[in-house]
Amino acid sequence: MKIALINGPISGNASFMREGRCTQRASIWSTQWPPITLAYLAAVALKSGHKPRIFDCPAEVVPLSRLLKILNGVKPDLCVLAVSTPSIEDDMATAENIKEALPGARLALCGVHASALDLELLAENPCVDFIIRREPEETFSELIEALREDADVSRVNGLSFQAGGKPRRNPDRPFIKNLDRLPFPAWDAADLNLYRLPFQKQGQLCVAPLRGCRRRCSFCTAGAYYGRSVRFRGVDSVIEEIRTGRRKFGIHDFFMWADTFTIDKNFVMKLTEAMRLETPGIRWTANSRLDTVDEQMLQSMRAAGCWMISFGMESTDPAVLSQMGKNQRAVDYNAPVQMAKKAGIKTLGHFIFGLPGETPESMQKTLEDALAMDLDFAQFYTAAPFVGSSLFDEAAKRNYISKNDFARVSQSGASLDLPGLPPKRVDAMRRRAMIRFYWRPARIFRLAGLAGFGIFRQAARIILRRYKEYKSR
Repeated sequence: MKIALINGPISGNASFMREGRCTQRASIWSTQWPPITLAYLAAVALKSGHKPRIFDCPAEVVPLSRLLKILNGVKPDLCVLAVSTPSIEDDMATAENIKEALPGARLALCGVHASALDLELLAENPCVDFIIRREPEETFSELIEALREDADVSRVNGLSFQAGGKPRRNPDRPFIKNLDRLPFPAWDAADLNLYRLPFQKQGQLCVAPLRGCRRRCSFCTAGAYYGRSVRFRGVDSVIEEIRTGRRKFGIHDFFMWADTFTIDKNFVMKLTEAMRLETPGIRWTANSRLDTVDEQMLQSMRAAGCWMISFGMESTDPAVLSQMGKNQRAVDYNAPVQMAKKAGIKTLGHFIFGLPGETPESMQKTLEDALAMDLDFAQFYTAAPFVGSSLFDEAAKRNYISKNDFARVSQSGASLDLPGLPPKRVDAMRRRAMIRFYWRPARIFRLAGLAGFGIFRQAARIILRRYKEYKSR
C-alpha cells in the first residue's frame, strides 16, 4: 500500500509540532523538530513492504490546497494524520478535505488528543475511519496488515474505528516492553533539509533513547501517551542509530527525544560513555529535571558531545509546584545551572505562568528568580490544558476553560481563566519575562558568541519584535 503520514497544515501556515507530549508552535527561535513519530511509522510500513511518505506541511509551508493536490497525485491507500489539542479544528478540516478529495483512501488519526477523545472524534467526524491510540507503532503495524489482507480490524488492540456508522473501541494495547524491537526511524521518507538548528543551520535529527515518565506533572500528557513506566533502549541500539544518522544522512547534531533524559543516572552514564568512545565528534542536546543531575553526570554528558541541556523549572514558587504535582526534591535552582556551566554545557530554562494556584506575586517571584539564574536561554510559556493531562480535567471541572474550546489552548497565549488571575494578566507577564530576560546586553552578546553576527541580528529582530508587542499592550 501507499501510505501518507501527515503533519497537517495549521492556520496561517505557522510552524507546528505534534509529537507526543510536545504539541506546540515552534519556539522563539522558530525551530521545527523532525517528526520522529511519523518517521517511526514510516519505518514500520517499510519493514512490512509498504510505501510510506511523510508530508510535514508546517515545515514545508504547504497549505491545505497544495497538500490535497499532492495527495491526489500520490493517491495513497491510507492517510495517517497526526493531531493535537491546539490544532484539532484545523486537523479535522484537513481530515474532511482529504476524505472528500480521496474517497477511496482510508483515514487514521494518531496523537494524545485523538487517544483521549477517540469515540467523540469518531462520532463527530464520520470521515475518520480509525484512531490509533497511545504508543502507535505496533497498533499501526497490525492495522496496515489487516487492511492489506482485508481482515477484521476488531482484533487490533489499541485501535478505535467506525463500525456500521457507530464508533467502536478495541481493548488497549500494552506498551512496548522491548523498544529495541522497533526499527530505526525511516528518515528517508522525509525531507531532512527542512530540519535545521537555529542560526547555525546544521541538519539535526531526533533520537529516542527511552519512553515513559513516572512523574505526574499536571500539565504534561507524557503518561497518557507513553505510560508511567520508564522503558529504556539498549545502549548498543542507540549508538547504532546515531551512527546510521551520521553515515547515511551526514547528520552530526542530535536531540535526545525523551520525557526526561536524565531520569536514570546509571543509564545516562552507560550511554554517554559509549557515545564518548564510539561516536566522537557528534553534538547533541537533552532535557532534564533539576533534581536528576549531578556534576559527574553532566561532565560525562559533555565529554560525549552534549552542548546544551534544558531544565523543566516551571515555577520557583513552592505552592505552585506542589499544586502542579511536580514532586521535586528540594533543590537550589541555580546549583544545576552552575554545574552544567562548569561542565561546559549551555543551559535553557522552561517556565510556565498561569497554572492553578498561581498569583501575580508567584509569577513575579518566578521571573525574578529566572533573571537571577545564569541561564543561557529561557522559554516562558502560558499554562496549556492539553487533552490527556490532569490539568485539562481540572480546568474543565472548575470551568477555567470551556471543555470544547480547544483552539484557545496554547503555550504562547493564556487560556485558563483562573480566580483573580485573568488571561490578560498572564499574557502580560509572559511578554514582560521575554523582554526582561533577553533585552540585556550580557544575553545578547552571549547569543552572538554562539554563532557570530548572524545570530546577533536574528536575536535582535526577535527581541525587538517582542518589545514592540509588549509596549503596544
